[in-house]
Amino acid sequence: MNTLEAIAKRRSVRKYKNQKLEPWLVERILESATWAPSGGNLQPWEFIVVEDEALKAQIVSATFAGYDRTGGNPQKWLVTAPVLVIVCVDAKRAGARYGGNLSEELGLSDAAAAVENMLLAGTALGVGTCWVAGFDRARVKPLLKLPTHVNPLYIVALGYADHWPPPPPRLSLAFVCHKDTYGKSYPFSESCSCLGTRQEENRGRAQ
Repeated sequence: MNTLEAIAKRRSVRKYKNQKLEPWLVERILESATWAPSGGNLQPWEFIVVEDEALKAQIVSATFAGYDRTGGNPQKWLVTAPVLVIVCVDAKRAGARYGGNLSEELGLSDAAAAVENMLLAGTALGVGTCWVAGFDRARVKPLLKLPTHVNPLYIVALGYADHWPPPPPRLSLAFVCHKDTYGKSYPFSESCSCLGTRQEENRGRAQ
């Protein structure tokens, strides 16, 4: 499938088949991550590929559900994924050019760009994926034996989907795009296919 098809088809898969992924698929997805853009081309990402069941269970126990950070084991579905990739950032590498407060900000955006490449590559290759950011990083870091300057940011689940979710509602371009200044409508052409009203738009824009 082409890039635009992969963007439209990508879903957050939370149920996986009990089937291992072929190593070449994992490698292709990881390689795609390394082609993401990064500030100063510093490429500060590090990827920990976790397949050990006991280690996966420990990582999953550190996750949160939505806005709930009270503990427990809310995202147990993660253990059904044959592979978890923990996306980390090397703070030294991230700050090598810009330093200061920008190092953390750039590290987050660089890692996020790498994750998005993984999600799209997985979709194009027929692999289900899910991006998880809600977990206790302080608990996960020692589990992975990360050095002080390398921090875990995201979990990406990989596996063959046992359920491919339907497309979720999306806000229309007309609702979220502005011309020059906020609140001034962008003059979309009549042929634009993304101008239909969506469910969320009925809630109105926050003031």
